Amino acid sequence: MYDNIRLVTPYPFENESERISFCDRFGLFIKDEKKGILHNRGYETLKQNKGIYIRCVLPNMNNPGYVALSFSLHKYYNAISGKGLHNYNDFNFNQANEAYRHFKKLILINLDMAVVKKYEVGINVTTTTNPDGYMKELDRIEVKGRRMRIIEDVHFKEYQQYSTHKDRTKRIVYIFYNKTHEARSKTKDEKKREAIPDNVLRAEKDNHRPIEQIMFCRLFDTDYQQTIKSEFIQRFVKELHYKKHPAKTKGMSSKRLEMINEISKYGTNEVRAERKRLFKNGVITRGQYEYLMKQIKEIEAKGIKVEMIEMPPAKELKGLLTSKLSGM
Repeated sequence: MYDNIRLVTPYPFENESERISFCDRFGLFIKDEKKGILHNRGYETLKQNKGIYIRCVLPNMNNPGYVALSFSLHKYYNAISGKGLHNYNDFNFNQANEAYRHFKKLILINLDMAVVKKYEVGINVTTTTNPDGYMKELDRIEVKGRRMRIIEDVHFKEYQQYSTHKDRTKRIVYIFYNKTHEARSKTKDEKKREAIPDNVLRAEKDNHRPIEQIMFCRLFDTDYQQTIKSEFIQRFVKELHYKKHPAKTKGMSSKRLEMINEISKYGTNEVRAERKRLFKNGVITRGQYEYLMKQIKEIEAKGIKVEMIEMPPAKELKGLLTSKLSGM
């Protein structure tokens, strides 16, 4: 469940010997001398530390110092389970709680005052076909009447990530993306790439700068986890809406269906004006123009409408999310 956690805890070392021992264990040798910062940035060191990036700011006259830890608890759990640093498989709260207990024993500094600055909660679902087609059917998340559109993120490869609006003021963002593509694009080893399962879609809630102060230990409180589960069911099942498309009924031609759909989107006057423009520019003949105007008049006079329905991928995704959340 938990990913991209960032913790900040007050400077925990009582003496220089404790600090040196901690730095030796986790490879905190890369320094910013002017700012008094040590950290373990670098692939090999991160791999050794099971994906935990540690930044230690030494105390001085103006700053009491602190230690910040950034990591994915999901990847950490897989690392200690011998599965490697990845998060494309399942990860539930029981496993998260086990990882938390192991994490505390590894870190060996007091985390009682560790504050969560950001974290993600996510689930992976396996779809029948490529996740991209499912995400195209997402429309909005509606919370207490407030409509949050789900739009394609242009910073990612086409159709492979959708989210509610992102900007610096947003503390919570709901994101959907093609997990298979993301994992494979970051894996150079061919055998490891082949081991990544097909058609994994990820749905997650990103918490940036939580409104309330959250202590690290609280993420593993039973009541807090139940609250997260309830909210996920609310947001990703009950309040998640999908696009609706016009349904072709018996006896209705494709052309008429197209016309009705266009009228419902743009209005009768706009559709009339567009057909008139096409005729004037010689794109359609007089006979086609007269036929289309007759169709528009009949649709308007009879108030003909079509039923709007969700597509099969939307129905499948709804069922997959419901099933997955029940087992969190």
